[in-house]
Amino acid sequence: MNFFDAFRMSAYNLWSRKGRTLLNLVGILISCVMLTMTLAGTRGAREGVFDIMNASDQTKQFMILESYDRRAKVPNDQLAIPDGVSDDRRERIVTRLEKSWRSKNAKPIRLNREQMKQLRSIDQVSSIVWQRPVPCRFVWPTQLPNEESTDKNKRNAVAAKPTRGSLIGINTADSQISNRVVAGNMVSDQDDQGVMVDEFTAYKLGFRTDDQLDELIGTKVNIRYSLGRINTSPASILIPGFDSILNHETIKSLRSVADQLDRTDLSDDDKKAVRNALKLLPAEDSPAKTNSPQEPLPPDVEVDSKGNRTLVRDGIIRGVLKQQEDDDLFGFLQFTGRGSQANLYINHKIAEEFYSRKVGFKGYWSVAGSVSDVADLGKTIQEVESLGFRTRSAVSIIEKLEREVGKVRMAIGALALLILLVAAVGICNTMIIAILERTAEFGIMKSVGAEDSQVLIMVLLEGLVTGLIGAALAVLISLGVAELVSEIARGWIEERLKGSFDQPVFRFHPLDTFIVFAIAAIMCVLASLIPAWRAAKLDPVAAMKKS
Repeated sequence: MNFFDAFRMSAYNLWSRKGRTLLNLVGILISCVMLTMTLAGTRGAREGVFDIMNASDQTKQFMILESYDRRAKVPNDQLAIPDGVSDDRRERIVTRLEKSWRSKNAKPIRLNREQMKQLRSIDQVSSIVWQRPVPCRFVWPTQLPNEESTDKNKRNAVAAKPTRGSLIGINTADSQISNRVVAGNMVSDQDDQGVMVDEFTAYKLGFRTDDQLDELIGTKVNIRYSLGRINTSPASILIPGFDSILNHETIKSLRSVADQLDRTDLSDDDKKAVRNALKLLPAEDSPAKTNSPQEPLPPDVEVDSKGNRTLVRDGIIRGVLKQQEDDDLFGFLQFTGRGSQANLYINHKIAEEFYSRKVGFKGYWSVAGSVSDVADLGKTIQEVESLGFRTRSAVSIIEKLEREVGKVRMAIGALALLILLVAAVGICNTMIIAILERTAEFGIMKSVGAEDSQVLIMVLLEGLVTGLIGAALAVLISLGVAELVSEIARGWIEERLKGSFDQPVFRFHPLDTFIVFAIAAIMCVLASLIPAWRAAKLDPVAAMKKS
């Protein structure tokens, strides 16, 4: 008897005993339907939430914050905790003490320009934008729309007194920002002069009606950003241009005058005045304060008599932006600067260039990043934190969500497996009874030459076929139940989301279907093992006598 004959006989035996086969299938169906629905439901919940997250730009964002050198060792006396504090509280307090000490004493760590380029080169990163507001002064169009003249050239004239405000860099390809345009158009990435003005700022300037907002488009605004004081000696503050005549020999000669003052006929008051004046000289070994040729100032930088440098740029207003609205499901994750209020919004590359030219520039902090897919967020955060920076993102929410979905998946899956185990015990019981009833049949088979292994395989095949049929029927029934439940669940979800939900509630994956078939087959084969062993070991003579 070959394998095909054994399979055919197994199928015939199951068909000839329809009542018992049906009872076995009922237990398998219940457990396999529960297992199939659990796998499809939890997969649908996980992937559905991730689809919603991917549809929201908020969840793809992360913030890179200023950190402190972790190699700086905190003194032991700063971490002294009195007795009587529990271990959990002690650990929390020590952590806070370490952070507090490092924030005051450790060297701050910020992103430099090379690190910004490094982060932008990461494949899964879609944008890295420095989004800290930059304090500036603005010279707005003089001619306002409520005045008689509507000549744009006149409105482009500079005003006498700049107003204080701030500008912030934006990613010009960010759809969350471009959707906020209420007049004009979004600036392009190649537009070095284009700026966006805040809607409320325009209102305060007098551009209030929709037509007046349109008149604002194309006008100029003068941007003035303080870069700090140029490196000059105290003497140059009193005497403009004094640094230009200084060199090493001149400083040395002037200092020698102090040694000869007592030999002169000057009065004591005059000698004191000269000595005080010489104290304003720079150090002889200071190369920045000797008469080395000064670097020519860039054309967009002005210097006043006190050495204060100011970057001056003209911007052309391309559009008007309204305030950020938190109508997104994940609007509470708005921490990456899109919601920051400023008077002007410019290409982030220009804002970063402004700030990098400031005296004492030490790097960027409060840098906003974004990934292409939510699934890449965790890996990206690890790369950023490996550079020593603190981050803030939705990673913890995503990880918690995956843990909770995993717990539900395991709990319901365990229940389904328990039911399948009970069904397997029932299968084992009914098959043992069937073996006792078929004792004569097995005796005849063995008397005509059937081997023990052939009888064993035939009975095991009966259990295998029962499991596969039960799994197949369970998958088909689950597809129908999923359609019915999905309609009810989708309405419940949309009611709570206050919006449309077009994601599938259940997702049937080939891997999950294979798991259901494999578990059902293995459990039924194991349940058939004892009956099959008893059938294979029957004595043909004894079996014939019992018949």
